[in-house]
Amino acid sequence: MRVYEKSHAFVSLTQSDNRFFQKGHHYSLARLIVGELDNKTKEILYYSGSAFDIERDVVVEKLLEPGYYSLYVEVD
Repeated sequence: MRVYEKSHAFVSLTQSDNRFFQKGHHYSLARLIVGELDNKTKEILYYSGSAFDIERDVVVEKLLEPGYYSLYVEVD
């Protein structure tokens, strides 16, 4: 993901709503990690935010500086 100017950002992962499933549906454990990349090498400099939960919405709120970011998403 590329950020062009300093931004107050919300990076979110949304799972399908319960109404699309029969009774007894449970949300999956979801993990969302944001890593800032080196502009030249694209290697991860550091992890700047993360969230995990067993909810429909998993959100990372972060002030992002201009540059490149990597998003790691895992859903069990």
